[in-house]
Amino acid sequence: YFLLSFAIGFPLLQNLIQLCMPPAMLNRTQRLCGLISLATTLSVLWFFGNKSPEEFQILSFHFSVTTLSLVFWSAKNLMVFLIERFSIRYLFQEPGIEKFYFMISLFSFSLNLVFFSDSFTPFTLGWELMGLASVILIAFFDHRRATVERSFLTFLFYKLGDFCLLA
Repeated sequence: YFLLSFAIGFPLLQNLIQLCMPPAMLNRTQRLCGLISLATTLSVLWFFGNKSPEEFQILSFHFSVTTLSLVFWSAKNLMVFLIERFSIRYLFQEPGIEKFYFMISLFSFSLNLVFFSDSFTPFTLGWELMGLASVILIAFFDHRRATVERSFLTFLFYKLGDFCLLA
């Protein structure tokens, strides 16, 4: 289950790699991490695509690989790859681009937790991290008042979702 553990934790590893690299190498690092992510996605689909549900454990958290979780995870990886590729060309001169990539990776990791969790604890952790990352991503252009207002509204809706999830 090393491949599955790597697939779930790769966005965190990507964050560590980005923090260690100088800003001049950020584009190359993003391209390399994106290709590794796509290769990991194809490998996991090839190994687990035709099997019955598999269960595994990481740090006493239980995870499950089902066909539905693989479909959502693959779509998420493709979308994150495309967002990162687009942002390399579109946001390369924006101040704080490192924060943007960090939050995209955190968002990706949190969705991995949500998609593969087999117990309530990793699901809740992933759900809360996803909410936090999306609020910060919406407010990325924090010099604009409208984006900050939208991020606050998003935060309120996530808390409403938390209430409905627990009710």
